[in-house]
Amino acid sequence: MSESNVETAQSFDPFTPVEDPYRPLKAAAARCPVFPVQHGAFVVTGAANVAAVFKDSASFRNELRPRTPGTQPSMVHLDGQEHTRMRRLVVKAFTPRAVKIVEDPTYAIAHALIDRFIGQGSADLCAEFAFLLPAMVIAELVGIPEGDRSQFVRWADDAITAAGPNSSGYAESDPDLRRYVLGIIDQRRMAPGDDLLSQLIQVHDGEDRLATEELVALVRMLILAGTDTTANLIGSMLHYLLSDRSRWERLRIDRTLIPNVIEETLRCDPPLYWLPRMTATDVEVAGATIPAGTLVCNAVGHANRDPAVVERPDEWDMDRSAIRNRTHLTFGFGEHFCLGSSLARLEATVVLEVLLERLPGVALAEDYVYQPHGPLMMRGVKAMPVTFTPATPR
Repeated sequence: MSESNVETAQSFDPFTPVEDPYRPLKAAAARCPVFPVQHGAFVVTGAANVAAVFKDSASFRNELRPRTPGTQPSMVHLDGQEHTRMRRLVVKAFTPRAVKIVEDPTYAIAHALIDRFIGQGSADLCAEFAFLLPAMVIAELVGIPEGDRSQFVRWADDAITAAGPNSSGYAESDPDLRRYVLGIIDQRRMAPGDDLLSQLIQVHDGEDRLATEELVALVRMLILAGTDTTANLIGSMLHYLLSDRSRWERLRIDRTLIPNVIEETLRCDPPLYWLPRMTATDVEVAGATIPAGTLVCNAVGHANRDPAVVERPDEWDMDRSAIRNRTHLTFGFGEHFCLGSSLARLEATVVLEVLLERLPGVALAEDYVYQPHGPLMMRGVKAMPVTFTPATPR
């Protein structure tokens, strides 16, 4: 390793959440667009390089750790024909209609959560709102009965925590979640509904259908991929809007800016500012050779701020057109592009519309200090104390 690469590796740590990872990442990338960091990992930066990693699914694999005997890997961590087959079946169920069905329930969930604290005049919008809504929406999407959703949310929280570093990837409560999901699958086979799980059970490609173990893995994937990430998006949106009061006031007056706010937050501060891949072989990127079996931190957060792609890349600007701003790589690229992107955008839209309606005068508490919500590549807000005029629940 050259002296400049040693310096680069020591200047940026992708594994420890900090208030602003983008400045040291930008400085490191300026010295070398592909560089080694601690734990033997490599970071890939720049829009073209990051897209190249996503495109080359043969060299950069999604299966990051050895399989646990007796468990079915999530679709997110499958590659090649296994992934192609399962995705082909899942997209038949995860349709725009499936997402549209949960739109009204998402509004209801948002209102219900606000009803819990609106009479108090203060709340933690992360702990009492942003961290709860996505898991409750996933429960609605899957068809979890309302009486079981509090337990489902706790299982979701356990699963997310166990997916962090130095973990097997499975929570102690995972067998309970698995048994519960198996029971719901049996119920849906006997009495299908309009929920996504019923659709997943019924989809087929000729004689090929999703096996029971695959259905369980898909529910876990929905929890892991669609809960904390959306919570982080919500927290980051609110941080940008409320830390500069003029932004919130503009949005109150002109709600047509909501799509811009969502897309600009996804671009500027993505819920996952790098996405992991594992090299299947020695591979060269931007002149640097990454050895086989190496964890690659594919820095979408840097790619989204590439000056070759976007003007004023480090500035969060709610006037950027949402349609033109969708070239960001936050949801990945290619065959592993995030299936839940439309659901995340729906939830973010509902959140802003409901908060604007119910808490128009909301403001950050005087003691609010931005703290990043990790771990690892996660980007969100740890806590957001706010104040507002108390009101009567609906």
